[in-house]
Amino acid sequence: RTRRACDVVRYLWEEAQYAEVDPVDKIMAEYSADAVYEDLTYVDEAFANGWDEVRRYQQETKDNAPENLRFVLDELSDGDTACTALWHVEFNGQKSPRGVSFYKLDGDGKVAYVRASYNIG
Repeated sequence: RTRRACDVVRYLWEEAQYAEVDPVDKIMAEYSADAVYEDLTYVDEAFANGWDEVRRYQQETKDNAPENLRFVLDELSDGDTACTALWHVEFNGQKSPRGVSFYKLDGDGKVAYVRASYNIG
């Protein structure tokens, strides 16, 4: 796997989040120490600043998701230092409207910035 944005993000969506052991640790291994995660999908937007806050956000997301809820990657742009992911959620056999996330990597190939938005209807 390369440190290109599209490869890092594909790994996060298709492997790390589904790891049977320590998925949040695998996700966070790809984030920079000063990462920012802006999630616009909540009524009160969730902005996590710094590795510890992003880790807490990732852990809470994992802990609060029903067991049969899946975040599914649909499309991914082909970027070296930044890319965009189109995705949807599957729950109880239903597909949600699409979401979009923008990822930017730092000079070390770690995720430095994410902005996620979702059409909650």
